[in-house]
Amino acid sequence: MNEESKPVTRRQFLEMVGAAGGAAAVYETMVVLGMLAVPDAFAGPPDTSGNPGKGKTVVVLGAGVAGLTAALRLREAGYSVVVCEASDRVGGRNFTVSTAKVDSRNVIRQKGRADQECKFDGSPDTQYFEAGCGRIPYHHIALLELCHELKVPLQPYIMETRANHFQTKDAFGGKYVKNRQLANDTRGYIAELLAKAVNKHCLDDTLSEADRTALLSLLETFGNVSKDSGYVYNGSSRSGYIEDPGVESPGKVMPKLALDQLLKSTFWKHRFYQAEDYLWQTTLFHPVGGMRKIVDALHAKLGGIVRTRIEARRIVNSDQGVTVTFASGAPITADYCISTIPLPILKTLIDAGTFSPAYVKAVGAVEFAKTCKVGWQAKSRFWEALRGPNNTNGPQIFGGISWIDHPITQMWYPSADYFAPGPAILTGAYNYDAKDNPVATKFGNEDLSKRLDIGLEGGTLLHPEFKQFVPKDKGLSIAWQEVPFIGGGWAEWDRANRDQAEAYKLLLKPDKRFIVAGDQVSYLPGWMEGAVLSAYHVVDVVTGRVKVRAVEGVEEVVAPDSASVTGAG
Repeated sequence: MNEESKPVTRRQFLEMVGAAGGAAAVYETMVVLGMLAVPDAFAGPPDTSGNPGKGKTVVVLGAGVAGLTAALRLREAGYSVVVCEASDRVGGRNFTVSTAKVDSRNVIRQKGRADQECKFDGSPDTQYFEAGCGRIPYHHIALLELCHELKVPLQPYIMETRANHFQTKDAFGGKYVKNRQLANDTRGYIAELLAKAVNKHCLDDTLSEADRTALLSLLETFGNVSKDSGYVYNGSSRSGYIEDPGVESPGKVMPKLALDQLLKSTFWKHRFYQAEDYLWQTTLFHPVGGMRKIVDALHAKLGGIVRTRIEARRIVNSDQGVTVTFASGAPITADYCISTIPLPILKTLIDAGTFSPAYVKAVGAVEFAKTCKVGWQAKSRFWEALRGPNNTNGPQIFGGISWIDHPITQMWYPSADYFAPGPAILTGAYNYDAKDNPVATKFGNEDLSKRLDIGLEGGTLLHPEFKQFVPKDKGLSIAWQEVPFIGGGWAEWDRANRDQAEAYKLLLKPDKRFIVAGDQVSYLPGWMEGAVLSAYHVVDVVTGRVKVRAVEGVEEVVAPDSASVTGAG
């Protein structure tokens, strides 16, 4: 080693790993280094055998996925549990909006605004808008096993199709182009340019003769170019057809997009490649009938121990137990308290003098992200049309996401009930703040009518016929930063923030008889898997059977990378 070199600390190493591979890579690296004492794979729900909770009480604050899951496992362990939810609805950010009037799931409430009541036509079993979480990756084992245990049927969620659209005002004359054009024309140009570099011997200091031959062969397949044409990209059937092949005609291939237009579009900056990231790789899933089915199944298991409309106002901690005072009704004192209340709200509720100063500081270390959605009920599935005007091809979109350089950011298409007659639901916007563009803040500040106008504008850029099929009066919009008792979409951790790293480390442990839970204290903020894993962690802590000894005695701890994990970065 060079005498002037300095050894890399574990913290610096983890930061480099995170920069290259994101939060998932950091987590796995911490496991390998022994910084998280976890098994190679999710080891299953907590061990609740032996009735360890006999005669002991737990109050759970918050009836979202984490709170309900923790309550389920603690009851199995013999604890006497009560779940207190401040709002009139269970589920938290698991929020499937429909006309069903069970626990106000037909109403979107936001601070200082009139309630929005869902007025979708048709059955709430098929006509629903996922205002919160919307998909489950195949590798989210804890959640998938919980769905299996609860007998919640799942169906595929389609993250991407090559028929999806992309639109920007900065290229292609402001018109949308198909995903397949961007994906495959880009590959073709990259193959052409790299082949030129190889043949001009620009890479001879890196490649052997055998390597050069192999790379050129790879580029032929990668970019659909050929040696016979000098590796020049002349377009490809991969990018689609103006006229599809038939019997008398071989079809007419879509002309290639101009390279300068591809570069001007900066499509890669608009999450075009999100489906390549680990958390969004196929296959993903979605419960039949909506995400609410998970919450409904958990709630059904717990029965009357879940109380709604009971708002915590003060939390007093001690070595003997925790006392929670509510806006109305009698206080509750329990041996343990598990709080899934969002940390920015929790910091206003804890009696600071009864918690350690470091813990109080940790609770206040993170804010919640601003994020908004729009839900539409279209008169028909016009995006699935096989034919367009004058016998041209229709959109032919069956699931996936269209991306756009516009405040709506993206549009989700339904992944089920293809070709079904009658109305169908679109997610017409899902946005979040970026460092240089507070799009969700601005969008959330608008009134409902203006949000829907912006949604119609963005929808028309992606589908010129949009307003013909999508009535404004059925539109819904939610700004999670305005939702009472929640205040945002997910904990906005910053991996590079060392103060947050220390806070995260501390929040994984109890303070006396109090401990926080939820995706907000996991390396998967914004995902239900994080909520379930966190629930299992706190159950292990309460029962004394801790399988994840969270970073005890280790200084090099990193905070979650919320921007990467949620796709908001």
